[in-house]
Amino acid sequence: MTSATLAVLVLVSAGTIAGLVIYILLPPKPPLTPEQAINDSIIAQQWAGDLGHASSLPVDLPTHGGIDGG
Repeated sequence: MTSATLAVLVLVSAGTIAGLVIYILLPPKPPLTPEQAINDSIIAQQWAGDLGHASSLPVDLPTHGGIDGG
């Protein structure tokens, strides 16, 4: 076994062990309430491009200080 393969093996093993330790130590997330689930669904639809508007007109969304500073 060369030193390069040994180094890769050590790094992969250390990453696996660190991932398992973090997974075990992190507290579980509480389940979503129905209101949170609906809100997350609406946000996901907006990111996917479906803004939920019946019209085909473009929607002027706020930029929140983006490129144009608006």
